[in-house]
Amino acid sequence: MIGADAASKLMQAKNLAGCTFEIPKASKGRGEKTSALFSQAIGSEATDKLISHFGGERIYIPRDQEHRRMLRNRRIVEAYNQGQSVNEIANDFDMSDRWVWEVLKTTDMSAAH
Repeated sequence: MIGADAASKLMQAKNLAGCTFEIPKASKGRGEKTSALFSQAIGSEATDKLISHFGGERIYIPRDQEHRRMLRNRRIVEAYNQGQSVNEIANDFDMSDRWVWEVLKTTDMSAAH
């Protein structure tokens, strides 16, 4: 919704990444401080989109490393669902077969469709 560039900036912002925020319903009044934090990181246009879509809701902003790990884990699940063996996956992702099994055990297997 805000674009990959803005989303990446959120996940790299030291004062935002890894935190849960209540998205304000408006950029003025009670939401002014939070809105200013987001605007500083991603600009006012992207912040307005977040407020418009998520105003009043709590959202978690993952750290960039968490996001990359989540994407990697989904790719592992996709490979497994497409018939690749655990050993092939371990080799492709430069990890142990035990770690691949752990990823498969702890990742929603339907997440990669």
